[in-house]
Amino acid sequence: MPVVEDEKFHLRYITTQLHNYPAHVMNEATVWARAIYPLLRLAEQGDILATSEVTLSVQYSKFELNGIIDGILGKCIAGQLETPYLVVIEAKRGLEGKNPQPQLYGQLLAVAHLNWEDNGNEC
Repeated sequence: MPVVEDEKFHLRYITTQLHNYPAHVMNEATVWARAIYPLLRLAEQGDILATSEVTLSVQYSKFELNGIIDGILGKCIAGQLETPYLVVIEAKRGLEGKNPQPQLYGQLLAVAHLNWEDNGNEC
């Protein structure tokens, strides 16, 4: 799908703003406000919308995963997320940074679960 002039204008604006204030020195809220969410918004079309701070809860037979997804680009009907297409989860950096493996494993399990359901399987 080609990028139209209006979208090119917005991309130039976002990248220009990042040249003046590099993302690696921003806090999380500023990175989201100036870069990530504006880019997700550019991808919106029809019923595919960008949302942030989405609650995730997945029940498995032996454990459960709960958390908040930083951002999602997905199909929304009547304001409710129906199908996620792109899930954005931040990795902590600096003093907040911890071993990312447990979070990554949880994310991979959640994605595997969604794919399993999409293929017509039940839990």
